Amino acid sequence: FDRTTGAWISTFRPTLNGTVWDLAVTPGGLLIVAGQFTLVNDEIGAVPPPVTPHAGLVALDPATGEIVPDWSATVRLTCGGGASCLERASVRALDIQDGWLYLGGNFTRLVNPVNALRDDPGYKVSRLARVNVADGTIFATGNPVRDEFRPVFNAPVFDVDATPTRVNVAGMFTRVDETDVASFAVIDTVTGALVSGMAPMVQTTTVPEKQYQQAVVQVGDVVWHGGSEHNIHAYRASDHALLRGWITGRVGGDPQAMVASGNTVYVASHVNSHIFADTVVYPGHGGYTRVDQARWVTAFNSATLQHDRGFVLDAQSRNGEGAWELLVDSTGCLWAGGDFKAGSLVNGVRRYGEGFVKVCRRDSTAPTTPTEVALLTTPTQRQITWRASADNSLASPIYEVLRDNRVIAEVTTTSFVDTDLASPARYFVRAVDATGNRSATTAVAGPDTAKPTTPGSVTATRLDAATARITWTASTDNVGVVAYRVFVDTVNKGRATGLTLDVGGLTPGQHSVQILAFDAAGNVSARTTPVLVTL
Repeated sequence: FDRTTGAWISTFRPTLNGTVWDLAVTPGGLLIVAGQFTLVNDEIGAVPPPVTPHAGLVALDPATGEIVPDWSATVRLTCGGGASCLERASVRALDIQDGWLYLGGNFTRLVNPVNALRDDPGYKVSRLARVNVADGTIFATGNPVRDEFRPVFNAPVFDVDATPTRVNVAGMFTRVDETDVASFAVIDTVTGALVSGMAPMVQTTTVPEKQYQQAVVQVGDVVWHGGSEHNIHAYRASDHALLRGWITGRVGGDPQAMVASGNTVYVASHVNSHIFADTVVYPGHGGYTRVDQARWVTAFNSATLQHDRGFVLDAQSRNGEGAWELLVDSTGCLWAGGDFKAGSLVNGVRRYGEGFVKVCRRDSTAPTTPTEVALLTTPTQRQITWRASADNSLASPIYEVLRDNRVIAEVTTTSFVDTDLASPARYFVRAVDATGNRSATTAVAGPDTAKPTTPGSVTATRLDAATARITWTASTDNVGVVAYRVFVDTVNKGRATGLTLDVGGLTPGQHSVQILAFDAAGNVSARTTPVLVTL
């Protein structure tokens, strides 16, 4: 879909015969598709399963939807005795880090699609693996030795979040590499081994089959994960000590996806009622400190570990499942995909939102106040100038110019000329951003009486018997320096808009050189200390 207009891009039209669970875009621009499919674009319609070249994983051209033939990874699931369970193989989560594409799901083999047609048994893995993001091979870029990142999980992985040193893993597993680890694990990116010293997850239920996690994301030194039953937990990354916990919803609310944008962590779930703070008990919510409204997606500040009570997603879910996937795009807008039937309510009418909705946080930060406002008056006009404001948005603010407390102009530049000289007037300026946030108004703009600073670092060198080259460093001014005057033996020898001037016609002997700066209002700096040059 077109990100701005929402128009469907019908030229992108791949066909898959099963569920898609996750998407990722490689640094090279390929679209990686992960899921529970076995057939892509009818590529081998005449060949029945379980022999298929693209099971659970495929690279597509993002413009055409066609398969990228030289991207080679696919997955299999083997059952007892090595028998193929291909119809149940799946890749549920993708994450790109340092040239690797990390895969989490329910699979036990990595296979090259070409070899899959030969019933190649593949490369043995166990529900978490990684491949070269550029070509899908099990070799690191420029390394002829195959990657030995092969931790063993005893049950499906639902989500992965990789950093340069660790992979955070959430899922339904209870053991990793013969070690009891319930629902959450940390894997070393170098060795592929389970990282020791991590405290076990604080479970919110005693029912074993409900002790699983569906989403994980790390922000700085805090790891966030959530799942059954209804938990959203923040843990210290170094030892997995619980920092703070929340429980979503009295009825319904298991977290299903997470995404981070700066310090904000968004959590997707099927909650449509409340969120309870500082509790790890479900049901019952024992010990909670407060309760707030929550709908489908909740937001948290990872630096302060605070729930953002002002973020409540105004959308309707068709069957109460809510959001299953989240994305924050480059403009800062949040996309939530899942079981939706309508977006926000506007003037009594619901916005269209079938399957996914897009929401953008309202910018509430005002631009900074313009500075160094000055007024230059001539017999025919008054010119107001100022220095630009800064704003947190990508767009530059506009400026409102006020005369005697009434807005007389909106401009995008940092100056305005008023030709209405009927009476004396006072002028002010304020900045306004795209969402209407206004800065404080400047102090009254009066005539510019501020002098530029004295130029610095004057040097004078001989070019020939009658010519000297004079250079200096710039002055500063509240509005702006117009030019400089160069004096030789106290006589004005010329005007320069830059920082150098060649003065000719001088007689042999020693001469004294000085510089001053002036602005548009005629304010003049002090002259520099004399510098001597001998011709």
